[in-house]
Amino acid sequence: MPVIDQLWLVLVGLGSGFVGSIIGLGGGIIAVPVLTYAGFAPSVAAANSLFATLGNAASSTLVYSGQRRIRASGFVRLAAAAVPGTVLGGLASDIVVPSTFKLLFAILLASCAAYLFLGRRLRGRDAGGAVRLAFIGAGASFGAGIMSSFFGIGGGIVFVPVLVVLLGYTMRDSVGTSQAILVPVTLAAIASHVALGHPDYYHALLLMGGALAGGFAGARVSARLNDVYLTTFASAVMILAAIKLAADSVLES
Repeated sequence: MPVIDQLWLVLVGLGSGFVGSIIGLGGGIIAVPVLTYAGFAPSVAAANSLFATLGNAASSTLVYSGQRRIRASGFVRLAAAAVPGTVLGGLASDIVVPSTFKLLFAILLASCAAYLFLGRRLRGRDAGGAVRLAFIGAGASFGAGIMSSFFGIGGGIVFVPVLVVLLGYTMRDSVGTSQAILVPVTLAAIASHVALGHPDYYHALLLMGGALAGGFAGARVSARLNDVYLTTFASAVMILAAIKLAADSVLES
């Protein structure tokens, strides 16, 4: 199939990489709804989206590293807990039907948008001590690994709220650190899907090419935005995507 006929995938990758790098959530929150709407099976949509997320995360991480917005302690703690969960997520994506997949994704997006928005008010409050925070963060990261592979979103949708609310990072540092975490987590998730035979490599690589460019551009734009704008933008994007997915799920069921 000629590349020109599939140019829309490059544009989806470009847009998802741009938005994903600005808010630190990975491009999957844009790519997955578009791919499912285009008729890709849930497991293929998740697998292909992960290639876009990897391109987005890799290019934006290079920029954020130069801007000194990646914090090593958060990167190591959350990535180590998330990687094992990617295996379970890949297996689960094989058995879910499209309408259920969309509804679950919509619920996830809406919940994380609310959590991220409220996180600005919760940051700095006592959440029960360092040990409790460590367990909560590890559990949330393991869940993020499952969701990363299951939904094809990379897991940033969980990492950013965890970094902001539990670890007390600024939104700017959370975005940069989340993108760095997405690199090893997404690689692990892709490996799970490859082992299961899910990716459509032709389409996946077109998405990835667009996301590489989008991630680089988005990371540069992000440097000019403050915490309030970043948080508001992240929440708005997730809510809009959740509404669209929920509507599609209801129409298909």
